[in-house]
Amino acid sequence: MMKRGFKIKLFALGLAAVLTAPFLAGCNKEKPRKRVELVEGSLPLGVYAERMDITVGQMVSATKYISGETASDNVVYDLYREILNVNFVSKFSANIGEAYTTQLSMAMLGDDLPDLFFARQSELSELIEQDMVADLTEAYEKYASPALRLAVEYGYTGDYAMWNGGNPSIPRRPEILESATVNGKLYGFPFLADLFTECPIIWIRADWLKKYADAHAIPYNESDGNGLSELLPAGFNQYLDIIRWFAANNLTKGGKQSFGVAMGFGGSGLQGFADVFGAAPTAYTQDASGKYGYGMDSENAKSMMRLLNSLYREKVIDANSALDGQLLKAALSAGKVGSFVGEYWHVMEYLTNAAVNEPGCDWLPWAIKGFDGELIQPLVPLNILDRSYYAVSDRCPNPEIVVVLANHLIDAFYSDEGELTRRTVEIRQSEKYRPARDEVMMYSPVRVDAPNKNIRYAYDMQYALKTGDESRMSLDCREQYEVVKKYADDPTGTGKSYYGLYKVFGPNGAYNALNEYVDYDYTKDRNRLVVNFKRPAYTTMNTKLMNKYGGILTDFMGIQLVNFYTGDSVFTDAQWDAYIGELYAKGMREILNDLNKGK
Repeated sequence: MMKRGFKIKLFALGLAAVLTAPFLAGCNKEKPRKRVELVEGSLPLGVYAERMDITVGQMVSATKYISGETASDNVVYDLYREILNVNFVSKFSANIGEAYTTQLSMAMLGDDLPDLFFARQSELSELIEQDMVADLTEAYEKYASPALRLAVEYGYTGDYAMWNGGNPSIPRRPEILESATVNGKLYGFPFLADLFTECPIIWIRADWLKKYADAHAIPYNESDGNGLSELLPAGFNQYLDIIRWFAANNLTKGGKQSFGVAMGFGGSGLQGFADVFGAAPTAYTQDASGKYGYGMDSENAKSMMRLLNSLYREKVIDANSALDGQLLKAALSAGKVGSFVGEYWHVMEYLTNAAVNEPGCDWLPWAIKGFDGELIQPLVPLNILDRSYYAVSDRCPNPEIVVVLANHLIDAFYSDEGELTRRTVEIRQSEKYRPARDEVMMYSPVRVDAPNKNIRYAYDMQYALKTGDESRMSLDCREQYEVVKKYADDPTGTGKSYYGLYKVFGPNGAYNALNEYVDYDYTKDRNRLVVNFKRPAYTTMNTKLMNKYGGILTDFMGIQLVNFYTGDSVFTDAQWDAYIGELYAKGMREILNDLNKGK
């Protein structure tokens, strides 16, 4: 393992560009700080006995703050000071992405890392190599609450009794912790997300589906308020017929050119289509003998790309949205596109504007099926958002701080008793913070979601909307339900701005579609969820060669894949073979040879 004093790598722009200037060890003269203990008896959550300063590298994804507050001085930091007795002090803050990566790189180069910070897996693996982050193994084992361990190791939330003294009656999922483990030591706490966060679905415009049905003499019934969900495609073949019809009939306001589908840009929207072909365009694969390969190097992937190229040439795919994220948002907001390949939460980020601005526009979630309607297993990464973690500097005397904070955050999904849960809900509902209610917890230096709680929330909310009985909902769920109900009560008036959240949690919303991929019976056990997903073959910490070549390969693949499917002519086998050859020449061969040593 490389130590301080060797050359180190810069993460800027997502590339591990090597800096050849010598790195001067010991340039940070910070005096050692004493460890602060927890109040006796304060576990399983934990509170510190003395006020403690913890410096933070604040990843910012909130888009607005209340006047007078910033990423480093806000109501959430105040709350943690009161409840945990911890004073979080921002060493730097930057927007998620290139800006944050640059700040983290400079802190590493200056040997001046914050105590607690956000890092993508590629960045964390570099920091581990430099021996600059704390081993969190003991901190997790000693301080993680039963609720946190259930969420991280079992993908479960909802009932403390399931812990059963450390012997839950459900299978353990070691891969979440293993993804940040090197040589048996845990170096990062996962940015834990909902189990469905990266599960592809397709959003289809219901009002355009109605026009399709009218043109094809397909009967339907809107009287039950299900928003034409019976008109969703029976299989992928019918979906292709629908989007081709959308493109051919100029359904945009004013009769302008309409498109059948937007795929995203940079190759990021491909997995939904790839699932139908059994392809894995951006993931490592493994054959029956255990040998690793790369998913794009397959006949299935090439067949998927030929279909996309055909749809582009038929003007079914919006070319602009394939090339630029802002153009994608603009096309969807303007009502030019009839379907969108994405995740459940994209209805809030990409699709709400069109629904709010265009009377009658509505989006339906469709769980993607095989060509003739057969069930498929979608390829879904581990529920670690953007392969990201929270790490602690090896100089921090209290490395368990990340675990203690996560204990308090995860508690909201099990009970209404935690002080942080109650206070957070009070803040979000207050007159002052209501304008930024959906972003308040984005101010937190650590963020944790619960793997299986959203599907339970969805069905709890639907039960309450149907019966008026709100007793099944937790305090955290009820706070979101109040927003969903505003849309349900007045969808064309004051409630219309809450359309996105309603389409996630409400009747026939995203989680009703996603339920087709899993084993979940709300009436039998509303807390138990078993997902039927394929997983990428390689999910552990990046190898050195992945760090060396990963940025180059990602940029190359993103550009070249879009070039393939937005080409004006059919690409040839020779062009495809040349692309695969260049992929290997740019580092994939070295990565795979390294993974397959001894196989």
